[in-house]
Amino acid sequence: LPPPPPPPPPPAVPRDSDYYDGLAPRKIGVVLRHVVTAVVLLAIVATNVSRTAAVVGGYGAPMKLYTSLAKDELQGGRGPRRSAWGLGEGEEVNICVGKEWYRFPSHFFLPGDRFRLRFLETPAFKGLLPKYFAETDANGTIGSRAPTSGFNKFNRADPAQYLSEPAATHCHYLVDLDLGDSDDAGLLGVEPHERV
Repeated sequence: LPPPPPPPPPPAVPRDSDYYDGLAPRKIGVVLRHVVTAVVLLAIVATNVSRTAAVVGGYGAPMKLYTSLAKDELQGGRGPRRSAWGLGEGEEVNICVGKEWYRFPSHFFLPGDRFRLRFLETPAFKGLLPKYFAETDANGTIGSRAPTSGFNKFNRADPAQYLSEPAATHCHYLVDLDLGDSDDAGLLGVEPHERV
């Protein structure tokens, strides 16, 4: 008779290394990939949000100024200084700017057609300035279709773009930056304007 077969070996006890060598590395890799992806995405979102907040906080002063001017001061021509202007209904209100003209965001910040942005001549800037589109010319052509004059390829100032009358009598509001330098004193020193 042949000898009996040997008994089967006892089941192997899994070792820790067997556990980590098998299924676990795949799970750990997947989880680790998700965690790294989430951390990278959160870092990108946090960087973008902080950059946007810094730009709005650091460069948003002109927007806040002109929003406040339109909402609190101008009020569609019914603002608190209307009686001091001595203007009738429908007369133009001049908002004058000097060397800081480029900080004016848009005419959307002026409450109506009677409010006009005017430029004052200043030693700090001697170049071309933006112009209004022609409202109507002699032929009835309107808007950007009408030819414009005064522009040149040398960026030289056109005297017709500046307010020709004295600022003290024709500027209802004067918006400029005063840093206390001797160059800045000229425009904001015009009486009877009040510094805000």
